[in-house]
Amino acid sequence: MIPERVLELAFAPLVLLIGFGVVYWASPPTTLNPLCTYVSQYELQGTIRVGGEVLHSTVYRQRSISRRWVATINYGGCPQRYGTLLSFKARDGRVFLVPTELCGLAERVLLDIGKVDVLRTCSAKLGKLSRQREKYGYVVSTADNPTSWSPFELAANGPITIVSMLATATKKWPGDDLESVAPNLLKTQFVFDSSWWNSPARFVLRGEKRTFRATKLDIGTGLRETVR
Repeated sequence: MIPERVLELAFAPLVLLIGFGVVYWASPPTTLNPLCTYVSQYELQGTIRVGGEVLHSTVYRQRSISRRWVATINYGGCPQRYGTLLSFKARDGRVFLVPTELCGLAERVLLDIGKVDVLRTCSAKLGKLSRQREKYGYVVSTADNPTSWSPFELAANGPITIVSMLATATKKWPGDDLESVAPNLLKTQFVFDSSWWNSPARFVLRGEKRTFRATKLDIGTGLRETVR
């Protein structure tokens, strides 16, 4: 018969391994990553108006960054593949994409009290995202057959109006509704000019084989047709 003490020593590593696994899966991504950490993690609820339509989208976003000790080496950062865009599909098939990174002041308020009205906090005037980190949103035509995309200024007046944007601190893993709203965008190669930074390609970092090819149109071109 095996002594009880020997059994305890034999099973101790297994118990530690299981415990580590539970902590790993219960923790937000990057928590145990030696190269990455995160500043904030939040649920973002957005509502826009396009013509006569009011559209809603919700994402769970984590703003991850390189740990300080490895920042100069890990210059590529710690990009997230989920929760980077609010996605809205209009009746005519167009998809409107709005980046989800908060302005600095909104993030500080979020970290302080756990929730923030992004429009009121990031804007000098309600409805104007003039101080948001991201200047542009994107419109793709169409969800089923994405062949073109166009940037539009978030702070400009036009057929798209951001009605509300509310952020709440959360422990949920990053996620979005792109698979349900416009799954073909995950199969799309977004062709851009010299500015990868101001294109959907910077945000749509996951997906299957690229079977669609969307070329860039002039700024706001995809907004000219008003949804009735």
